[in-house]
Amino acid sequence: MKQSNKQRKAACYCRVAHEDNSAIEMQQSSLIQFAVDKGYINPVCYTDNGVSGTTLNRPAFAELARDIKTGNVNTVIVKDFSRIGRNIFEVGKWIEDCRSAGIVIISMLDGVLTERDERYQPYHLMLTAYARAKGGGRK
Repeated sequence: MKQSNKQRKAACYCRVAHEDNSAIEMQQSSLIQFAVDKGYINPVCYTDNGVSGTTLNRPAFAELARDIKTGNVNTVIVKDFSRIGRNIFEVGKWIEDCRSAGIVIISMLDGVLTERDERYQPYHLMLTAYARAKGGGRK
């Protein structure tokens, strides 16, 4: 039986590479509004402000991972793939690990990442990363 959004424990993960309080606040605000609009109650934000996405070794991301592992979070909402990280292999593995554990990952711009047909997941990740890189690497 599938849990309703009201029963799921949602986390919003925000990240910008160069410290920018305005950009982080905008990300937080839009993610919280998105979560509430989708029916999630009391989403919690995890924020890495001024931390590169080239590695998953980031303070707030590590805290999020711990909370996922302990069952305090079972839904993660991000702005887009690149907020999780820039290393396509690490991000792909993390998404697959979450999918295997029943964690739902939702990207505002890319859709529900953990429900995509797994045959297309790496391809979709690479295309998205390439598009972001060609576009100048948005915040």
